[in-house]
Amino acid sequence: MTTPLGGKALSQTIGAVSEMTLLLPIKQGLTTQLDPDFPTLFNPALPQVRWADNLRKALELVRGFVERGEITALNQMATIHFARWVLIDDDARLLFSSNFDGSWDRYLRDFAVVANRKPTAQDPKAVPWMDLVWRNCVGYPGTDDFQDFGDWVRKYQVETTLFFPNIPETTVRDIAWLKKFKKRFDAFDHEVQTVDRSQWPPQLVRIYDRFKREAAQIDVMVVGE
Repeated sequence: MTTPLGGKALSQTIGAVSEMTLLLPIKQGLTTQLDPDFPTLFNPALPQVRWADNLRKALELVRGFVERGEITALNQMATIHFARWVLIDDDARLLFSSNFDGSWDRYLRDFAVVANRKPTAQDPKAVPWMDLVWRNCVGYPGTDDFQDFGDWVRKYQVETTLFFPNIPETTVRDIAWLKKFKKRFDAFDHEVQTVDRSQWPPQLVRIYDRFKREAAQIDVMVVGE
């Protein structure tokens, strides 16, 4: 028998980064299983399976997209650093842990609006990923009523004993910006090498050489100055 947990915990925030950990009870018994040819649909003609089996299949579906380098709605969440779903206690509970930027409310709204986008005439291929995963957990109310969804999440949120973000002031947007900046600067630097340095003003040569020297000395594994 598992011990009921959750209901009082709040997310911890250090710098710009927050955390959330949930322990969600998985429904017991059998249910209609996901169709292997149409994984967003449930096929009543197939043998019934445990709720945990459907949950695992939904998570494997997302993992397949990730491993193939395909884009999912989770990629569109500008707040998420990482998320982890783990079936524990002999498939009795789902452990969910995540690090994210900004507030708890903003993060959940991204899950409700971005990661659980329903198919429409304009976007027929949209997949409600959160419904596929969390519908297998007890009491999941869906995300249409954000208050109900937030209350459900809070009910199963547990306290994180130790939260340690290594670079707490760096957001997902910062990381994306820095990667794009480096790519564009490298292209700029490559083009600069084709220009005759003798035509540069002496002060520009000194500034450029100092910048290149200091940039080469940056140790990306060291946080701080």
